[in-house]
Amino acid sequence: MSENYKIVVLDNKKPKILYDNDGDYYKDGRHMIIPGIQITREFKKLINDEIEENQLLEKVFKEIMRLHPPVPILPRHVEADDTLGKYALKGNSDVLFSAHLLHRHPDFWDQPESFDPHRFDAETEKKRHPYAYIPFGGGPRMCLGNNFAMMEAIFILAMTTQRFRLNLTQNANITPLISLTNRPKYGVPVTLQRRRFD
Repeated sequence: MSENYKIVVLDNKKPKILYDNDGDYYKDGRHMIIPGIQITREFKKLINDEIEENQLLEKVFKEIMRLHPPVPILPRHVEADDTLGKYALKGNSDVLFSAHLLHRHPDFWDQPESFDPHRFDAETEKKRHPYAYIPFGGGPRMCLGNNFAMMEAIFILAMTTQRFRLNLTQNANITPLISLTNRPKYGVPVTLQRRRFD
């Protein structure tokens, strides 16, 4: 059994229950998640309803992960002798492959170095090889938290960009640091400018 958790809306700085996993959920205003571990159908519906209007944001996020996958190099164990293209693989050996290179391979991506969120339009995605895009790995060893991570990231981006304009600072040095995970070596220095809705 999972922990009990609630999703609340901040109403005049007073928490108001939006969803309680012991009861029903109510779609109402802004909300945040109080930590819990179970993702229910109701929670997914709630978030999907909220981000339906942000489909472009989801495509933008997917394209960012195509160009900068969170785990750029993935290991696999070879159980028995096999061949991969023109390469012989010995059984009981380990191989590494690069999601970073795969996501930029011209056999799978037109103009692979360009930033184009429309690569993730529904019709385009249907035509793509299922393993051409693997920011969370693939097959039986795919990251179990991939759906939650996508939902959480898109939700945070949507809530942040609704309220603030993010401006990169003038002397920002965005340099990738590739290790077990891909991240910016010096962080991403930004200033937040509150959006005005007059």
